Amino acid sequence: MQQLSSGGGVEDAVRACVPLFSKPTCQSAWRELLDTPRASPGYGRGMGLAGLAVACEKAYCGSPDMGHQPLCTGHAPPPLTAEFFAAWRTFQAEVLRRERVPATTSEQLATALQRWAGFLPRPGIRHVLQAVSRPDVPGVVGLTLWSARGERLGAWVTEVDVDEGTLQAVQAAVPAPSSPSAAPCVRLEASPTVPRVTTDALLQAVRAVCPADLVTVNDA
Repeated sequence: MQQLSSGGGVEDAVRACVPLFSKPTCQSAWRELLDTPRASPGYGRGMGLAGLAVACEKAYCGSPDMGHQPLCTGHAPPPLTAEFFAAWRTFQAEVLRRERVPATTSEQLATALQRWAGFLPRPGIRHVLQAVSRPDVPGVVGLTLWSARGERLGAWVTEVDVDEGTLQAVQAAVPAPSSPSAAPCVRLEASPTVPRVTTDALLQAVRAVCPADLVTVNDA
């Protein structure tokens, strides 16, 4: 972790820690995560993190006394959530403790992985509809719908007064909930410059499929 503490690249720091995992399946997953061409930081890296988690779970969850780990129960949270990173941090700490790696190194690696993902995880397991506008492109809003597992379900560019065709496309792309629930299944994350008329129209469209809530984020 010297690369990270000295201001080096996060990816180099993570790569340096790959040999700490002695199980070949987990070690290979780390290398694949770093070597395979990937999506840009953010939600697009969710599938890569999911693959890493599955491989390391298979490698270590069969070890004695690992069954209580949240990632070893068969009900791991989706990879780009605060719940996932908390579960991964606990899982990795126990794995590396057994590998006789200092706890400080494990903590630094968990932080580096989250930074590599390029995502500020927020609580809640749900699909995310991002709405972003830029000052240099007035009157235009970019929309991206992500599944709870980090899969991109659709992307659109629209005017602030969202046309009916785009609203219908977003609505059709939202996965129907598996069971009735009052809890939101979609979180609309809008940058501060997205106007109210846009978010109101998007919420109305999405809520025709399932409950949705709205948050304003500076890092969307």
